[in-house]
Amino acid sequence: MIIREALMVLCRKPELPMDEYDLQRHSLNREFYFCLREAYRKKKPQLLHQMPTYDAKNPPNEGDNIPTESERMRPDFYWDIIDHQAGEDFCERRFVLECKRLGKPSSKSWKLNEKYVQNGIRRFITQPHEYGKGNDACGMVGYVQNMTFDEILKEVNLAITQNPEPISLLSPPNEGWEEKGVSTMEHQLERSFPISPFRLKHFWVDLRR
Repeated sequence: MIIREALMVLCRKPELPMDEYDLQRHSLNREFYFCLREAYRKKKPQLLHQMPTYDAKNPPNEGDNIPTESERMRPDFYWDIIDHQAGEDFCERRFVLECKRLGKPSSKSWKLNEKYVQNGIRRFITQPHEYGKGNDACGMVGYVQNMTFDEILKEVNLAITQNPEPISLLSPPNEGWEEKGVSTMEHQLERSFPISPFRLKHFWVDLRR
């Protein structure tokens, strides 16, 4: 998968910025975008042959008669994929990828592992963000900067249990954690807009130095 390959490229970088997003400086998301370009050049995939849209507003959904608040929201990356084999039924699929840092709090008020849930997972199941609306699966990237995987997972799951909406807990990967690599997990979520149930895949990349 291109996302995993690009994250492995990112993982091998000797130096990386700290923040996932910054309008004024180089950031992890910006570096990840360049890693995606490198992965595409290397893999030359036949299906997902277009680069993702980076830091852009949600496109309108055909079923919405008027512009919605979600159209002002900006996921980190998304791919629009057209299925040319769908026949008379025009088939568009959108894969949204939201990225967040994981590890120790960056300040007294900013707890990264809680924000992964509050400002990450919840955006796929709540208004006004409605990330991945009309699609049955999307993804999140976790930039692991410090702490152990088990410590982070424990704090993420604690934040999930304290969340107002019901969210299924994350389980450790069956194959174990990928030190200096990419660990993947997924869970199924219920949401009030289509498509539900919904699968959210998690890619945790080890950026600990």
